[in-house]
Amino acid sequence: MRAIARAKSSTGGGPLPLRQRVAGEGPLRAGAQEERAPELTDRPLTGRYRTVVGGTPARGRTLARADVAHAMPAVLADPSTVRRGVGVAS
Repeated sequence: MRAIARAKSSTGGGPLPLRQRVAGEGPLRAGAQEERAPELTDRPLTGRYRTVVGGTPARGRTLARADVAHAMPAVLADPSTVRRGVGVAS
């Protein structure tokens, strides 16, 4: 059985939440908002969605899986998205 390394908070607290470990971030500041992914739905393609490089679109609650698939080629072709997160929401 392999030992799993756990990322520790720089303040000496417990392990960092998964979102912070994946993003390589430290502990959240007091009062900071945590970004959440929109709920994926099985609705058909609408072609009406918003993207934000390095963030999450405001008020983006749901997103059709077909719209995610539609957005991917454009995001991958955009040089400004290299090594950056891209938020997609309807």
